Amino acid sequence: MSFLCVKDLHKSYPSGNTVVRVLRGLSLQLEEGDLLAVLGASGSGKSTFLHLVGAMEQPDSGSIMYQGVNIVARHAQQLARFRNEKIGFVFQFHHLLPEFTALENVIFPLLIRGEAVTKCRAVAERLLDEVGLRERAGHKPGELSGGEQQRVAIARALAGSPRIILADEPTGNLDTRTAESVHHLFQRLHVERKFTAIIVTHNPALAGICHHKKLLQDGKLVNYPDVGIFGAYA
Repeated sequence: MSFLCVKDLHKSYPSGNTVVRVLRGLSLQLEEGDLLAVLGASGSGKSTFLHLVGAMEQPDSGSIMYQGVNIVARHAQQLARFRNEKIGFVFQFHHLLPEFTALENVIFPLLIRGEAVTKCRAVAERLLDEVGLRERAGHKPGELSGGEQQRVAIARALAGSPRIILADEPTGNLDTRTAESVHHLFQRLHVERKFTAIIVTHNPALAGICHHKKLLQDGKLVNYPDVGIFGAYA
């Protein structure tokens, strides 16, 4: 049984008097510990795919099985708990809470789970240390660089020890040098924590650290060529 099995996923959105079909029978299987890069042209449905796998939206049809359990069949309260306990999200624009410190941003998901404050603080401090931000724990997002903010976002995603990380263009707003440091951080954390990850990216260097690469094209995932067309989707 695969860790994640997505089968025949369809998703459409209304657009005026028409319907835009974004995903058209998308299927995927991942084993635990896999790193998958998903590439594709802008508007191809990459973010939609992540939102569905992350239980943030519901598909029109199809199944999304985590270790044999179809999350599509679950109701909203179950999905909220599933997201909080099993999935860590990393977004392009960080989505950190601007009024809270880096430490408080990492603590927040754990508090939602009902963990004791002292335990939450200890976990958050350890994670900020892991991503190299121990000395910046008391700073608010506006006082941090873009790379530091993304490191906080990664620490927050890992706070609940999720089984799977979903990252949507995690280095899309970073300069080349900072993006490279985030690549190395992500790779090291994967080795240490052994999570499964799906990374949507236009960055060939980030895709290069992954075990598998897929291209989202015409609403389906297809094998990504090793050479030749990276530039077409940059």
